[in-house]
Amino acid sequence: RGGRSLVINRDTEIDGRLFEGAEVEVEAVRRSNGTLVAVVIEVEEPRVDRSRSEDDDDDDDEEENDSDNSGSGSSRDDDDDDDDDGY
Repeated sequence: RGGRSLVINRDTEIDGRLFEGAEVEVEAVRRSNGTLVAVVIEVEEPRVDRSRSEDDDDDDDEEENDSDNSGSGSSRDDDDDDDDDGY
């Protein structure tokens, strides 16, 4: 697949999110000076590498089941003191 240069402008319709290395389908017009101007750019969906399983990383499961309740809101302070003493 060869790369080609073209111009986009405010009238160019971009369907999808462009990113470096994205495969795209382009409808363009050639100006009299030879410049290609994109009319429509369709970003192709990234191809999924099916040679690897979808969840071959067990680290994700450990994070979800982690029993460290920090930040979870499980500790409540129901007393009426002003908590200035750190208790």
